[in-house]
Amino acid sequence: MPLLPSTESSEQMVESLKVLFESLSAAARKQQYCLDCGSLLAHLDGHFWLEGDHHLWNVLLPFCDQCHPELATRLPFAA
Repeated sequence: MPLLPSTESSEQMVESLKVLFESLSAAARKQQYCLDCGSLLAHLDGHFWLEGDHHLWNVLLPFCDQCHPELATRLPFAA
């Protein structure tokens, strides 16, 4: 049994990841609320790339600053 996926399945995985990142980076930021506490979610800027590829995707990653205040301290505008 091979330890590494075949080249064809690897290429399909890379293409699938590209489609995923394209759709996530193009998605409009909409108001979302925390499922635990109901607070409006904040967003972190996520930057993703695939090794060997020149493309960079910027994706907004939602998080709750009420449930996870430690993340809010990492934001550039946090005091």
